[in-house]
This record gives sequence, structure tokens and C-alpha cells, in this order.
Amino acid sequence: MSLNILSACDTAALENVTLNDGKTIAELMHEAVQGCFHFVLKHYPKSKFPKAALLAGTGHNGGDALGLGSALLREGRSVTALICNEKSSLKPLTDSMLKEFLLLGGQVIYVRNDSEAQQAETNPTLLDADLWIDGLLGFGLNRPVQGVAARLIEWLNQQKKKVLAIDVPSGLSCDLGTLGGACIEATTTLALGVLKPAHIDDNSLAVLGNVYCIPLSFSKERHRLNAPAWFAAEKDDLPQLLKVAHRKKGSHKISNGRVLIIAGSRRYPGAGILACLGAGLSGAGMIHACVPESMHNPLLTLMPEIIFEKRIPSLANFDAILLGCGWVPGDALVFEKIVEHILHLRQSKLVLDAGAFSFAQRWLAAGKLFDDNIILTPHLGEFARLFPEAAARLSSQSQSQRINRLEAAASAARLSGAVVLLKGARSHVAHPTGEVVSLMDSSPLLAHAGHGDVLAGLIAGLAALGLESKKAALLAALMQSQTALHFSGCHPAALTLPPTELVRQMPLLPLQE
Repeated sequence: MSLNILSACDTAALENVTLNDGKTIAELMHEAVQGCFHFVLKHYPKSKFPKAALLAGTGHNGGDALGLGSALLREGRSVTALICNEKSSLKPLTDSMLKEFLLLGGQVIYVRNDSEAQQAETNPTLLDADLWIDGLLGFGLNRPVQGVAARLIEWLNQQKKKVLAIDVPSGLSCDLGTLGGACIEATTTLALGVLKPAHIDDNSLAVLGNVYCIPLSFSKERHRLNAPAWFAAEKDDLPQLLKVAHRKKGSHKISNGRVLIIAGSRRYPGAGILACLGAGLSGAGMIHACVPESMHNPLLTLMPEIIFEKRIPSLANFDAILLGCGWVPGDALVFEKIVEHILHLRQSKLVLDAGAFSFAQRWLAAGKLFDDNIILTPHLGEFARLFPEAAARLSSQSQSQRINRLEAAASAARLSGAVVLLKGARSHVAHPTGEVVSLMDSSPLLAHAGHGDVLAGLIAGLAALGLESKKAALLAALMQSQTALHFSGCHPAALTLPPTELVRQMPLLPLQE
């Protein structure tokens, strides 16, 4: 995983490391401007976007925007800067960028009050802009935007223009996402050097648009920080992860792992079937199903290779066990027997999902721990029941208490001792050591009942192959999300992706090394 995720504080510390090594802020800004400019050349060409406008602040984010504006002027575009504040308020380096912008023929409009804002909102040049560059506020924002800045943000959103946000959309907190005030609704967000937690936060997706990371030299010094090990996984990481899961030459069914799936009930018969289908995608050699008898015939139709168990067999025969998909009301004795088996022998993996969480909640409330051979796969509602304190801080109105989803997942893994896959529009895989890997992309087509069952089965199958818990969870989530993204690209009219269709599409996912 080459994409680093850092908090605002750690990003500032990383910049300081670079500055202490002799690099200047001007050099860092020039590097950021050039990276953004090359992106604009490719994705927003002059032929389609000849007229640009900037929404700039007085800090270095405004300097980045003005620097990008100068690059666009050199290319022959017309560029107008809307600066929210007095010229005297500009930081020295931003003021230097402004002078260069003016020398190249850029136009500037200052907005310091509501009267000037009203005039700007009717300015023909601004209304005619094809592309807006948002450089109003930087990554240190920690309170809702108010006053003239909020008014300009809301006005720009109403224009429904293409908006390119530098680092984060103005009004968004790098660490916490939306703060409840005005926020730029970007078409594209260019994260500078490293990703911030907001770039992969479910609640920020509506304003981020498409997120791209502009590589900068200072991000290579991340290893010098004592920062949480947070990373993002994207499509390019999938081929390398899959290499670990591919079967070895000369292997046989036993060497490819045996999975036991305990799932399904009268109320949720399909959950067990979907979990088995997910395991069937993994390459595990043998899949045993302990499911209600009413599910046998439909499951046999789909997977004639399945092996049925009428009761819980000897657990020592299995490399991975999945417990909980549609398993309602479940059985506390079965849960404890399986968990204690995993904890005692440490020779196999256990995936806990859905119906197993009520028992997991009691286990944790009693002060007992799991270990990293156990994988918990909650969505946010289930997460709140398992880890109420972390969930409460996720939605806290106090910004000093509020945490983001990476911090919540890391806290849950540390407190439980297990690997935690916090599912959502952007899922997060957390290890008890504090490492968190988040998915960079996913598709809303996966917001459909049953996908969690397929995912749990796939994780169990990959774990049976011998993948360590965090890699099994990450690979399964990445395969699922990339399949959905590819499907939506091929079928733009699709309104959803049913789990059974996901199972059919996943082996067809094209990969590029």
C-alpha cells in the first residue's frame, strides 16, 4: 500500500521534517502546483475549459491556487481570482504568488464583506467560468465556516460548475470530515502528498467528488514520523495481494484449506447460501456447511461440491470457520466452544459476522479478549453495539472528543484483540497493533442485503488458504469493491448489483499488472 493517510497534525509535522532538511515552503508549494497543473492538463484540458476562476484564501492553500492559476495563464487560459479577504492579510508567500499571477495578466476580485460578495455573485466573468479552483481554506480547519466565506461557498455550489479542490474542499476538516457548516461540493479533490482521513470518510463522499493523490517528495519521509500506520488500498494493489492467494503448483484440495460455515436460519435462509458462494470464490479446497436442512437442496443446485454437516464437527479439521451469517437466534455454547478452540490452538482463523455479534458483545463486556486469528466484520450499526464508546465518539458533537472511522476501527481492534473490518461506503481493516488499511474506492451498488454474507464467506475462504487475517479481510473487501466498480463502469444503467451477480462477476474482473 503506497498511499499514506495522515492526520492534519501529522501532515504538518511531516512538512516540518522536510523543512528542517533544508527544503523551503516555496519549493514545496511549487511542487504541489506542478503536480496539480499536470493533473489539470490531462483531465481538464484547455479546449474544454478555457476560462478558469479561483476561490482563494490568504494562506498557503490560496497560494497553491494562485500558483495553479499562473500556470493556467501561461497555457493561454483566462483566469480570474476571487480572494476572500484583504490583500494585506495574505501570507508573504501567497502575496508573492499573487504578484506573479497579476504580472501574467490574471484578474483579481477582493471580497471583504457582504456588499462586495453580492457584486461578485453577479460578475459576468465569474459566472462564465468553465472550471473553478478551490484554494480558500487549508488542511488545518477545525470549525464550521462562517461569514463571507460561507456565503461564497454556498454561492459557488449553486453554480453547479466543475470544481477542483486543492487538498480538501473548503469547509471540510481533514480529520473529521464535515463540520456542519458550508462546504465546497467538489467535482475532484487533489490530496497533496498524502491522504487525510476525510478523503476516505463515508460522510465526506458527497463533497469530495473523485479523489486523487498528487505525489510529493515529502511523503517519502513518512517513516520518520511516530504516526499511526494508516494506509489506503486501491485497484493497483489488487494484483500483488492476489499473488499471495493463488494456488501453488502441485497443490491438492486439502492443502488449499478447509472451511466450515455455520450460518443461516429459518428467517434468513439465504445468508448461509451466500456465505458458501463467497467461500467458493476464494480457492479454498473444501467447503463444509452446517446450515438448516431446508437450505440443502437450493445450495446443492448452486454448489454441488458442498459438504453438509448435520451438527458441529471436529473443529480441528478446519483451517477457517465462519460463524454468524443469518445465524439467528444462534447458540451461546457453540460460540464459546469455537472461540475458545481458536484462542487455545491458534492454528486456524475465525470470521464472526451478524448473528454472532450478540455473543461477541457479551464476551467483550465480560472483559474477555479475542486475538488476531479472529476477524470481526461489523457494519456501523453492529459496530455501535460491539464498541459503544468508540461509536459514541464517532458522532460526538464535541470536536475534542470526536474521532474519525480510522481511529474508531483502530480503537476497536486494540480493545478487542481481533482484526476488525468496519464496513461502509469506505471500509477499514484494523489490526490490534494499530495498523489500519482503508479502501480508497467502492461503489454504492454494494448497498444491498446479502453482500456482507458473500464478503464474510470470501474472507473465511482466503483465511483457509493461509492468508493472515488482515490480508484475508483486505483482499476480500478489495475484490468485492473493485468488482462492483468494474460492473458499474460496464453497465452504467445498473441501479444495483445483487449478491448472486457479484459472485458471477468477481472471477471475470480484469487485472492490469
